[in-house]
Amino acid sequence: MSQYPPCPPPFASAAPPPLKQPSMLAWWAAFPAGAFLVCQVIFGWANAKAGATSPDYAISYLVGGIIGGLLISMLPAWVVYRIAGRSQLGGSITFSVLMVLFTLTVISQSLGAPQAKRVVKEVMDSLRAKENLAYDDMQTSKASFRNGLRGIENQDEIDRRLAVLDRAIASNNAMLDAGDGAHDTLSRRLGESRVSGWQRDRVLAQFDKEYNWTAGRRVYTSNADLFAAMRNCYLFLHQNEADWTYDPQSNRVLFKSTGRLDEFHKLQQKIIDASKEQSQIHS
Repeated sequence: MSQYPPCPPPFASAAPPPLKQPSMLAWWAAFPAGAFLVCQVIFGWANAKAGATSPDYAISYLVGGIIGGLLISMLPAWVVYRIAGRSQLGGSITFSVLMVLFTLTVISQSLGAPQAKRVVKEVMDSLRAKENLAYDDMQTSKASFRNGLRGIENQDEIDRRLAVLDRAIASNNAMLDAGDGAHDTLSRRLGESRVSGWQRDRVLAQFDKEYNWTAGRRVYTSNADLFAAMRNCYLFLHQNEADWTYDPQSNRVLFKSTGRLDEFHKLQQKIIDASKEQSQIHS
């Protein structure tokens, strides 16, 4: 007796093919992405040159901004797509909204760049003006004291040198104050010019990097110490003019009392110490 395979049941049908899952993004999500790319190419190049550490890295900075913007927009869109049960509409809307925000950010940065550049130039011009004045007054003081104590037998010469020192001290202190407050001044001016917070932080970081105030402050601090020591010395001579005479042959000040002479020597030693410190900084 032979065996036959069972007959299939009548009207049997094949299993339905699996449903095709919709993609995360709809076709129209390409429009905000394209707008972002176009704005990056048109406006982002200036931002890249300003934000890169050197001009050679500007292209890398621009490409990184493009890729970063796309990836950052894709990640939340994917999360929404998965949470909403593979909703193409939810993923596309999330992606498009983020693309629009990044596009507006690029445009805003580009529009704020000229204002930020103008403010930085104004702050730097003010610093250079104070720096030039301090330098000129320092050179004048050097010329006034080039011959040491010669001429101080004339009381008017002591008064003139004190006036020169007062001008040098004033301009040097003004430069110290301006340098110490340069960061805060620039931040305030950028805020008044309505430069965006993110761009303001970037401009301030670049300013702090390029304007090396730490080294500059050491120079002006040493100048202040030297000027103060010299002024105290000449003020001592001015206040005790009846207690000393000047010997032009030895270029020395002769005091009537040993106590006054010791005080004067201490003041001179402070000048020597300040000069040594200044020489070490400039070397």
